[in-house]
Amino acid sequence: MNILIDMPPLPAGMAALAAIEGLRISVVQPNDEAPRELPVELIRSAELLFCTYPPSNLQDMPDLSFIQIASSGFSQLIELNLPSRGIRAANASGVFDTAIAEWI
Repeated sequence: MNILIDMPPLPAGMAALAAIEGLRISVVQPNDEAPRELPVELIRSAELLFCTYPPSNLQDMPDLSFIQIASSGFSQLIELNLPSRGIRAANASGVFDTAIAEWI
């Protein structure tokens, strides 16, 4: 499986992925500001994408089947028509939640 990471990778996460046989991992310099075009030769074979904003040339990723975004909001995905391409997506829901037990 080809994984493209376009967000700051955590060392522990990278180590866990490296331990899984059959994964090919590419990491690009993250950009949290807005969508940008990524080199087609880098993204063409990606099947899994970790990012904040998908690349503006998402159409050049024919093998993509899953996107994990690093934000709890997902408005950056709405106009991409992912279901029609068979692409599933997940946001980072809960990453900013406060544990309520600490406040009661």
